[in-house]
This record gives sequence, structure tokens and C-alpha cells, in this order.
Amino acid sequence: AILANGPSGVSFYPGTGLAESWNGRFFLVDFKGQQSVSGVHTFSLVPNGAGFKIGQRENFIWNILATDIDFGVDGGLYVLDWVQGWNTTGKGRIYRVYDPGLKGNPRVAETKRLLGEGMANRSIRELGRLLGQQDYRVRLDAQFELVRRGDDGLHELINAARQTKVHLSRLHGVWGTGQLLHQFRGQVTAFRARTEAVETLIQLLKDADHQVRAQSVKALGDARAPEAFAGLVPLAADPEARVRFEAVVALGKLGRLEAVPAIVAMLKKNEDADPLLRHAGVMALTALNDRATLITAAKDPSVGVRMASLIAMRRLKFDDIGQFLDDSEPRIVREAARAINDGPVEGATLALASHQPKDWNDPVLAARVISANLRAGTATHARRLTDLAADGKTPDPAREDALLALADWGNPSGRDRVTGNWRPLIASSRDGAVPAAAVTPHVAALLGQSAERIQLAALRVVTGLKLRAAAPSVSALVGSKDAASRVRIAALNTLENIDARELGGALETASISGDDRLQSAAASIRARSGMGDVVAQIQSTLKSGSTHAKQEAIRSLVDVKSEAADKLLLSLLDGLKSGEQPVELGVDILDSAVSRQKGLFAELVKTVEAGDGGPLAPYRFAVAGGNAEAGRRLFHEREDVACLRCHQVGGTGGEVGPKMDGIAVRATADYLLESIVTPNAKIAPGFEGVMIETKDGPWVSGVIKSENERQVVINSPEDGLVTIPLGNIKSRQRGASGMPEGMGQILSRHDLRDVFAYLSTLR
Repeated sequence: AILANGPSGVSFYPGTGLAESWNGRFFLVDFKGQQSVSGVHTFSLVPNGAGFKIGQRENFIWNILATDIDFGVDGGLYVLDWVQGWNTTGKGRIYRVYDPGLKGNPRVAETKRLLGEGMANRSIRELGRLLGQQDYRVRLDAQFELVRRGDDGLHELINAARQTKVHLSRLHGVWGTGQLLHQFRGQVTAFRARTEAVETLIQLLKDADHQVRAQSVKALGDARAPEAFAGLVPLAADPEARVRFEAVVALGKLGRLEAVPAIVAMLKKNEDADPLLRHAGVMALTALNDRATLITAAKDPSVGVRMASLIAMRRLKFDDIGQFLDDSEPRIVREAARAINDGPVEGATLALASHQPKDWNDPVLAARVISANLRAGTATHARRLTDLAADGKTPDPAREDALLALADWGNPSGRDRVTGNWRPLIASSRDGAVPAAAVTPHVAALLGQSAERIQLAALRVVTGLKLRAAAPSVSALVGSKDAASRVRIAALNTLENIDARELGGALETASISGDDRLQSAAASIRARSGMGDVVAQIQSTLKSGSTHAKQEAIRSLVDVKSEAADKLLLSLLDGLKSGEQPVELGVDILDSAVSRQKGLFAELVKTVEAGDGGPLAPYRFAVAGGNAEAGRRLFHEREDVACLRCHQVGGTGGEVGPKMDGIAVRATADYLLESIVTPNAKIAPGFEGVMIETKDGPWVSGVIKSENERQVVINSPEDGLVTIPLGNIKSRQRGASGMPEGMGQILSRHDLRDVFAYLSTLR
């Protein structure tokens, strides 16, 4: 379960200072940058198999910009409060949360005294008694001091572990004994003490308390105590999952192959149900590092045993992992593909490349098989990718991916195509002629497909491999009225990229196509290449083209360096200044003019951007003319702005800021622009923090719940709802917005325009 969107501090209740009902509770700070949705959670953990799951949870303190938390020695819980949030005001607060009913409580006073005095001057007997003290900080300090006392401390720790009256003392006794076992390793003089420690822990392996058994197992395993082997083996079948977990991990650390039957039996019983028990088996098999054992386990009838063997082979980079690609269990086949590609296990790449998935609709398998063929890099693998792409029975996503792999063959990215991890191929060793020979006979048929994604991917292949022989088919695609507009545009760009002699004729075809997007693409190519009277074509588009066509035509002026182009751009700037040019073209005109950055252009751009003054003026042209789909991708996918981290759309996203559903109805374009560019100018109702100094003395801080001409109601973290008459307000400071400043620098005007287009669809 997800508890927090902004975890920034955690503490565990030590046992004194609050009511007993808080025993076993964790306190987690959730800082979301906005006071109204930030605070401190508290939760408990309950056993769940070999591990735990979240139990009862609630908000402990809310409506506070908490950044960290810890318990003091005086019975208080201390919470750091940033107060203003993102603004670096140099101000902050520390809250102390305490239970008034425990004021003067003797246990709290004793804890404070013990922690203040320390443990160094206490007797062995007193330290042993403190192992059962209510506060875990005292217990832990006493344990560590006993460890520092060596043999004398060991005897007290052993006594604590053996007694059965105080459970916590037993656990600290086991932990301390385990610490000393670490110190005894390799010390001949400690032989007698080590023997006593090991014998004690071995005896505790049969204890009735499963927590004592589990911690004794862990201590013996960490110490690599060979004498414990016989006692550990039966605990791999202990009734308690946590004991089984520790026993199997410990058996792996002892490194004896005689433990394999017990490890395998545990994995069979678990049958891959409890991931922690599977992990224990994996770690044990990995530690044993025996190839024959893993190969045998790979053929076991149990899915749980085979899965553990597979993951252990992944960790050990054993090439034998390729055999799992033929497993009867689909989960194991998928995990094997992940292991080979993502691990990676380089020696099994050829096995993955030759694997024939039963279902090419499985993206986990399909993507990794295709990637393996690209990495293998021989003519055989190029033909395999080509056959996959050309097979009409193969799902389109897999065919598309195979084509994109062929397109990247000669100049592959340094990042893995599936995981994005840095895993470079040596580009100089990649001969583009190899895939070109395989794919050329199929290009015409691929370009004639009805699926746009296949046509576009095939065009990428033509560009990537410089298949000039495919130019006639590509040119025909430009003139095809049955092809989608973006396919025809991509075909036109492909002809330019491969320097095809058919480009001139294709440009003429595009210019009279009646498709304004295709015509704009042709105009851009002419501008870049200097073919024909580009300025005249741009002027014609500006007279009769669609808004998109006009935008594209204006942007193409960036590549046209001529007096006529400069004159046209200056006239467009003048029109923007006077209001004659529509807002939808403002971003394109300004961006094209900025590319000139000289003389009159720079002066005009500055004047137009200044507008009627104010911080929003440079962005006012971004409120219209954008691409809603491009804006959707930016809002949902751009990591540097991370809109979904703070805002929800359709139930997906964070809770820091307002939900975006229906924003097009609730807010004007100017309000949205201000919220993005200057987020602290106005803060949405329910998200505005405030600090108020009252005339009668105290400060009140919190979130404004309501306000009218007579009073303001504050939801304060320390005082709850507080009503303050306006006449009693001496000074007032607003808290910072959870939306950080600087988005106007991160997002270009073009980006902003697309975001606005997307937000306008959220009705």
C-alpha cells in the first residue's frame, strides 16, 4: 500500500512519552509542498507470512509542512515545520507533541535520566536489568554496552536470552550474543566464550517462542557458525514462516550442499506464494553457487523450485538460464526473458534471440526477443526481424518494434531498448548493409500496408538504412490519397533524408495535394533546401491555409535566410504588436523572430513580449493554437515537469494541487496561465496557507477554510478550526504555493500552448 506521496522522515515510537496505545506505531512525514495536504501519518505493521503488511493507519498531525520527525528523551515527539514551503525564507518551526496526562510520569523521567547519564558506569547486573526497560533506546544502549564489556557482558546477555519472563530482554540477549560472535571470529583467545555463545544460540533454536528461534537462527547464520548446521536444517520446515525464512538464508551462508534438500523442500511447500520465502531460497542457492544443483532444480516439477533456480542463475549470470525459455509455465518463460535481457546474462542472448514466443502479443517477451536479435547482430538475426515484420499474422506492435530495431541497426542507442539502462553496442561493428539486404525485398509491401504504424516504422527503416532503392515506393506514398496525412508527411521527409532524386516531384505533388499539413511540410523542406520561391509559398499559405498550416509556414521562416523572408517576418511582428495577427500565431512568430536575434528583430521581439507589462506578458500568446495531444503527452509523461506528481486527472496522479478534471469549465485561460507562470499570485481555494499575527498576541497558521468581510476561519494544525475577526488581524503572510516557481523557464511557449490545448479538453 502507498502511504505517502512525499515521505521525508520516519520514526518509531520508542515505548515511553505517549499513551500505551501508540506502542508499535511508526510515524511517517508526508511532505507534499502544500500545507493543506501535508502532515504526519501513523501506522502499525502486522505479520504477513515471512514479512509484514500495513495495519491500522491514520493522520496523526495534518495541515502542516512537516519535513522530519523524531522522539526526544523527554517524552515528546518533535516535528519540523518548514512553514513557508518552497520559498527560502530562513524561517521554520519545531513542534513538540506530548501527552499532558503523562506530565511527571516516573517512567518518562527515568528514561530521560538513563539516556542522559549513559551506560558506561553501570554494573553488569544493572545493564542486564535494563535490557527489559520499556524504552527501546535504553534497551539498545544497554545491549551495546554489554557487548563492549566482552566476556563479562556475554554472560549477562546469555542469561537474558535464556530466561523466559521478559520477552524483550530475551531478544536483546540474542542480538547482543550475535554481535559478540562477530567479534569472536578469528580470535583464538575467545574460543571458550565463542563456544558458550554458539551453544546457547543452538539451544534456543528449539525455543517455544518463534521470535527467539528466528533471531537465534539469524545470529548463527550471520556468524557463519558451522556447529549450528544440524540444528538449522529442520528449521527450514518450521511452522512459522519467519523462522523458515531465517533458517534457509542461514543455511546458504554456511555453504554446505547438504542443505539443498531442506532448501528445495521449503521452496516446494511455498510454491512461489510468499515472495520473502522465495527470496530466502534464491539467496541460499546463490550463496551455494553450485551449477549442478541449479540445473537439477531447473527440472523440478515444482514451479516454486524452478523459479528460485531461475532467479539464482540470473544473479550468478549462468548461461544455463536459457533453458527456462522452454518451460511449460508462462511466468517462468517471461521471467527468463527478463533475466537474460535485463540482468543481463550476455551468454544467453542467442538463446533469447532464437526463442519463438507462443504469443507475440505478450509485450514482455516480444520486446526482449526483438532486442536480443538486434544485439546478436548477424545476418541470420536481421532476416529473423525482417520475417517477423513482414508476417501479416504477427501483431502490429511486434512488427513495428522489429522494424524499429532494423532501423536502429547501424547506429544503435547506447541504452537498452527495453529497460533504458546504459548497455552500449559498438556502433563501428554494426554493418548497415546486413539488415538492408534482408529488408529491401519487403519494403514496398510494408509501405503498402494499411496500418499506419507499420508504414511509419517502414519509413524509419528506409531512413535509418539509407535505402535509396525504396525511393519510388516512398514517393508513391506521398501521392497516395489513401494514406494518412502523417504517413505522407513522413514519406516526404524520408525522401529528403535519403537525398532521393524523387524529392522534387514529391514536393510538387505535396504542394497541390490540398492537405494543408502536407503542404506545410513541403514548404519547410523547400525552406531548408532553397528549392523554389519559398517566401511566396509561405505568403500564399498565410492567406488561405488553416491555422496549423500557417503555424508551420511561419516556423519554416527560421530556415529561410533572405531579405524577402526578413521583410515578411518583420511585418508579422508588426501585426502581432498591433493586434492584427491572431493570437494562435503569436508563439510561432516570436520563436521565428527570436532566431534572428539582430537589430530591429530583437527590439520588436522585446516590445511585443513586454505587451502591457507584467510577468504574464511574454506568455500571453500561449493560450490558443496548441496541439491537445502533444499537451496530453507533456502533462502525463514529461519527467522534468511531472504534472501528474501533484495533480490528478481521471483518478490518476498526486494530491498536492487541485484536480484537473473539469478545469476547462472552472477556470479561465488567464487564471491557468497565472497559476503556471506565477503560482504564488493566486492559490486555489482550500490550498492557500497563511500566517496571521493577531493584535492580542498569538500567531495562527494553517489553511484558509473560509473568509468573508467579517472574519477568516483557519484550519490550524495545533489548534484546529480558529475563527479570527478581521479587526483582530495585525499582520498577515501568505504561504507559498505547492506549485514551484520557474515553470515558465522549464516549459517553452510552444510547450505551454500545447498544455493549454490539453487542459481545454478537460471538461
